[in-house]
Amino acid sequence: MERIRRRKAQGLQDRYLYGYTFANDNGENPAMAKAHAYVDQLTKKKKRNIVLLLFGDVGTGKSFAAGCI
Repeated sequence: MERIRRRKAQGLQDRYLYGYTFANDNGENPAMAKAHAYVDQLTKKKKRNIVLLLFGDVGTGKSFAAGCI
């Protein structure tokens, strides 16, 4: 938990982003399944230099997905 806290402090500066977790996903955005799958295979993806690019209009869930990841 301490490690997670430190990582969040380094990467997420706004406290409201701390609630951005997969557990808090309402399931309405189908793209979140891809973000979750990416995290599930992060070790493999990292070894192969595969990244996840988040893009879209305002309000599409990019920040939420990034916070979950």
